[in-house]
Amino acid sequence: MAPLTHVRRAIFASDFSEVHSYFDSILCDNCRNQSRNELIMSATDERAKVSHFAQIDNGRALQTARKISEPWYRCQSLAEVALYAPDDAVARSANEAIAAAKADSDAYRRVAACAWPLRSLAERGRTEDAKRLLNKLVNDIEQEPHPVSRLYALILLWGFIDALDEKTNMFMMNTVLASRTNTEGNRGDYRSEKQGGRAAHCRQNA
Repeated sequence: MAPLTHVRRAIFASDFSEVHSYFDSILCDNCRNQSRNELIMSATDERAKVSHFAQIDNGRALQTARKISEPWYRCQSLAEVALYAPDDAVARSANEAIAAAKADSDAYRRVAACAWPLRSLAERGRTEDAKRLLNKLVNDIEQEPHPVSRLYALILLWGFIDALDEKTNMFMMNTVLASRTNTEGNRGDYRSEKQGGRAAHCRQNA
C-alpha cells in the first residue's frame, strides 16, 4: 500500500493544518460565551479521563464517557472505550459513540466525529461493520452544504481507516481527491471566514 500511503501523506501535509483549524472553528460557534467555553473545557477534561481509564478500567471509562454532554467529545470518548473494550462489548460502545455523534445539530460534526468509532471498529477487526459505517458517512456528508466542510470530513475519515483493506483505502483516496478538486479556489476564502469569526477564540478545543 506504499503508493497510496504516499498520496495520503502528501494530502495530509498540505491540507491537515487547515482541517485542524476548521475543527477549532466548527466546534465553537458560541465560544465567545464564557459558560459555553467552560462547558467545552469540562468535556475535554472528561475525555482525557476516559482515555486514561479505557485500557485499565473499561467499565469506569464507559460510565465517564456517557456523562459527557457535548456530542463531539462524548462520541470520541465512547469510541476510545470501544477501542479497548472486551470483545463482546466493542460493537455496543462503538454504536453508542455513533449515536452520540448523531445528537449533534451540525452535519459536518455528525460525520467527522464518527471517524473515531470508525477507527475503533476497524482496528478491533469489525471490518464489515467499519465498511458499512464508512459508506454511510460518505453518503451522509453530502448533507453538508459547503464543499470545503465535506472535504475536511472525508480527509478525517480517510485518516482513520489504516486497518481496512487496500480496496477501501483506494476508494477513499479517490473520494478525497475528487472532493479536493471541487474545492479549488474556495478554501482560502472559507478558511478566512471561519478563522476570522470563531477559531481565534478557541484554539484549545479541537
